[in-house]
Amino acid sequence: MHPLKLAAIVSGALLFAGAGCITPPRAGQPTSTPEAATTAPGEETPPVGTPTRNNLVEGTNQPSGMSANVAHVALGTSGYVVIHENANGGPGAVLGASALLSAGVHNNVSVTLKRESKAGETLYAMLHEDDGDGVYAFPDEDMPIKDANGKVVLGSFVILEETPAAEPPEEPTSTPEEEEQAAVETRVMNMQAGNFFFSPDSLRLTKGQPVKIEVSNGGFHSFTVDELGVDAPIRGSSSIVEFTPTKTGTFTYYCNVPGHREAGMMGTVVVE
Repeated sequence: MHPLKLAAIVSGALLFAGAGCITPPRAGQPTSTPEAATTAPGEETPPVGTPTRNNLVEGTNQPSGMSANVAHVALGTSGYVVIHENANGGPGAVLGASALLSAGVHNNVSVTLKRESKAGETLYAMLHEDDGDGVYAFPDEDMPIKDANGKVVLGSFVILEETPAAEPPEEPTSTPEEEEQAAVETRVMNMQAGNFFFSPDSLRLTKGQPVKIEVSNGGFHSFTVDELGVDAPIRGSSSIVEFTPTKTGTFTYYCNVPGHREAGMMGTVVVE
């Protein structure tokens, strides 16, 4: 056989034998391609003083005292309501802190103060976040809570001036003489006044007893007693003259219309 043909036959046999020796991978056997590595996501705990959600504090104007009342508080995490003094229009030194409050809504939170609040001053209610130990320890711990814009969550309120209690209206007072006079029954008398006369033309009265004279009139006259300070006009068909004699003695009553006294329009009053 020609040497070249023999070499070709041997080469083909070797290739066939080699192909039959290749073993395919069994079912379930891993391939040589490496798997991609995976990492479980982790959660970070925000540090104290960072913004949290749903934080709100509202104070209301109130009277002075050793405590402050904060009307409405909403906390996104546990913390405290802290009352600060006013320092140049902003929060200053701490006056007091509430007990630890849980996350959520709280109404009418009372905060004990280090001193009595003063009428007219402005105070600030600020939210501080608890660092986890349940003990308020600002400024070393428990930092102020901030909103989404990085501003401290706080509210201000004013201590009101005290309004004095309304005093009851004073009852009108009277002198002993007036009280005695009120206790005496008024004496009612009738009199007629006409052209240049009084009828009767004499009266007898008692000191301190009120007098009411009902005068039937027939002209333009007066009933005047100088010593008793009486000068009452008599007009129309009837008039009322009222007075209380304040001294004893015998006096003249008369009409002060010019010419009437001279014409005889007068009488005598005796006060006993």
